[in-house]
Amino acid sequence: MSNPIPCIPVEPIDDSNALQKLGSLTQRERDVITGICSGKSVREVAKSLGLAVSTTSNHRVKAYRKLNVHSAIQLMLWAFEAGLIQTSGSEQRRNYLLALRTIRS
Repeated sequence: MSNPIPCIPVEPIDDSNALQKLGSLTQRERDVITGICSGKSVREVAKSLGLAVSTTSNHRVKAYRKLNVHSAIQLMLWAFEAGLIQTSGSEQRRNYLLALRTIRS
């Protein structure tokens, strides 16, 4: 029997709060979280943006702090609940699975 994945609660999203938090991000932080939400690893995001992996990771950490999330999964949930990412059911499932792969690698 496999171990269940622990659930980390995410506070409910208030639209005005989400927009305020999103507005606090720099353009580069938004670029990085967009890549992460599309299922890319930090290494893949760095390559697509032409940045060092360490620089990309720093942008990711700063964005996570500003959004009060602690993982790629929480980031994706935050973005979905805030209405920043709209997908169909099967595509949403694919993105969740890609995010799981990203945080495990």
